[in-house]
Amino acid sequence: MTARTMEFTAAGHDRWSHNPYLQALRRTVRRPLGLISVIVLGGLILAAVTAPLIAPASPTVQVRGAELQGPSVSHPFGTDELGRDLLSRTVYGLRVSLVAGVLAVAAGGAAGALLGLVSGYWGGALDALIMRIVDGLIAFPAILFGIALVAVFGPGLGNIMIAIAIIQVPIFARIARAAMLQEKNKEYVQAAEALGAGSGRIIFGHIMINALPPLLVQMALAMGFSVLLEASLSFLGIGIRPPNPSLGSILDGSRRFMRDHVYYPLMPGAILTMLLLGLNSMADTLNEALNPRARK
Repeated sequence: MTARTMEFTAAGHDRWSHNPYLQALRRTVRRPLGLISVIVLGGLILAAVTAPLIAPASPTVQVRGAELQGPSVSHPFGTDELGRDLLSRTVYGLRVSLVAGVLAVAAGGAAGALLGLVSGYWGGALDALIMRIVDGLIAFPAILFGIALVAVFGPGLGNIMIAIAIIQVPIFARIARAAMLQEKNKEYVQAAEALGAGSGRIIFGHIMINALPPLLVQMALAMGFSVLLEASLSFLGIGIRPPNPSLGSILDGSRRFMRDHVYYPLMPGAILTMLLLGLNSMADTLNEALNPRARK
């Protein structure tokens, strides 16, 4: 290996080793709670991605004569009142929860962060207008707002994701605006302005990097809330259209039979609980890893 190659290798290693987000990821994995969260969430994501391979049958196929059977080799989670395999319905329902939690939060978080950063940077009348709209959105309870939107647009995964994304916009906008107000008067921003950097480069190339930690923590929290909101709407019967499964709709269907068939709500409820606990634990460990005050 030549001296020049060694120099580039050392420079690359030094750059990666001093990256604050890689250091935060390393601190997260080293914590027992963070490691458990990563393992649990990784396992659930893998199960959702490989649902066609894990599921022993189609989640919507009804088998006459197989109604409400307990766990067995052919049906590890048992069957529901229509003879459908509960393992298949659970892993496909998990896929719905993850899609609603991840994609909807990512879309709503990106839109809210953009509004908050622009509002905080420019200030003035634009800031006042955006924040009054945000205040109006955040005044409504999230579950009622979600029910109202789904009632207007109709049930279905796409409409639920739209509702979740709109609910997340004001929360991320407030957090991003607060981070912008804290960062925009610092010396590195003034130096970038003195060098002739444009507004877009200053916002997204400089300030956005330092505003990411609270946004990442909020994203982990919002994913857990969004999964719970999707399950709640499906539980109320205004979520995913039947016969397509969702963890909330499976739990809703189990209410009439859970006294005599305990297995029915057990595994879907356990999977939903593991997903929510994993997301909330990940948010806590991310906060400790990214926030020096929390580490102290």
